Amino acid sequence: MPQIYKLMKKVIFTALMSLFICTIIDAQILRVDELENYAKEKYREKWVDAAENLGQQLLAGQEQQNNIRSNYSSRK
Repeated sequence: MPQIYKLMKKVIFTALMSLFICTIIDAQILRVDELENYAKEKYREKWVDAAENLGQQLLAGQEQQNNIRSNYSSRK
């Protein structure tokens, strides 16, 4: 009998942790329409320009990260 209780504790604990993790992940996802509304409220008419600037910054960051990776892998 005690082994069954240990197994049940593990299953219940795992289920609760999975539910907790899923809740956290779901809370951090921002839908496209919510993001657009946020940008419109914060930047008003210039929200498209702000989005373009952010996109350019993200692309520049990705290019820089790729360059660092390629330099690191070429050293090996």
